[in-house]
Amino acid sequence: MTLGAEAWCGQVNRLLRPGNQSVVAAQEQKVRVLVVDDNPDFVEAAKVSLAADRRIEVVGGAANGEEAVRQAAALRPEVVAMDVVMPGLDGIEATKLIRKHQPGCRVVLVSGSIFVDRGDEGLEAARAAGASAYVVKSRAVLDLVEVVVSVARSTGNMSGSSA
Repeated sequence: MTLGAEAWCGQVNRLLRPGNQSVVAAQEQKVRVLVVDDNPDFVEAAKVSLAADRRIEVVGGAANGEEAVRQAAALRPEVVAMDVVMPGLDGIEATKLIRKHQPGCRVVLVSGSIFVDRGDEGLEAARAAGASAYVVKSRAVLDLVEVVVSVARSTGNMSGSSA
């Protein structure tokens, strides 16, 4: 189950209420993030959600893997939050290219299907591509901000959230 843009924005608005600690920033450099998904509503909602956290600077959005590779080269994000299933160059292949040309850039794969439907096979594909973490789309509104910040600051193995 994926959240529509309206439901996502409702969740974001709840997170933005005064006193929510996830919005309070530490005195650290912001994590530069590129958001990639073929669903423009998801891109916009994710950008709003991520930008609401003062630890994050959203540097752009892309609608497919080819655009993600170009944007990552031009914008130099620290983290790319990317859908897996997209027309043309998918998120797995785009991750390989981004990591090849920018080894310091981390990729968080976001999917509503590959990690649920394919289980270990999906996780292995993500690891092999060089992804640092994954988030199941149904949990993105709850987990994406913390996963992005954690990935930007870690040097460990791939991590993820599940449905």
